[in-house]
Amino acid sequence: MSSAILTGQRKFRSQKKSNRIALIADYIVLSLLSLIWIIPILWIFLHAFRVQFNDAGEINGNVVSNFFPTRFGFDNFIDLFTFNMVFIQDIGNLLNQEFRLLLPSVILNLIQKMMVLSQSHGKVCVRSI
Repeated sequence: MSSAILTGQRKFRSQKKSNRIALIADYIVLSLLSLIWIIPILWIFLHAFRVQFNDAGEINGNVVSNFFPTRFGFDNFIDLFTFNMVFIQDIGNLLNQEFRLLLPSVILNLIQKMMVLSQSHGKVCVRSI
């Protein structure tokens, strides 16, 4: 047995050493979390500049075999800002779908707000009695 147990004394780690270990553990966790959050943002940015066409001029599509793009270019942005009627029809379809989602969500949001306000008003009235 150790002499500390025999004499009834406890062994304490120094506060400075404990703080240093905790600080190192915090930085390791924060570094891992920053990688988890930054990699998807980097991936989206890199895929914005990915060239979608192969050498034969055929479109590769959205599914690719590699995680990071192998070829880069501005073709996606040129297609995005090129004015054509298909783009206008796509915007019309998109707005139609968005409005279909917007109307029920606004109605449900208003119902929820009315329920919260009526409950809070009831609690205020009960307190004043």
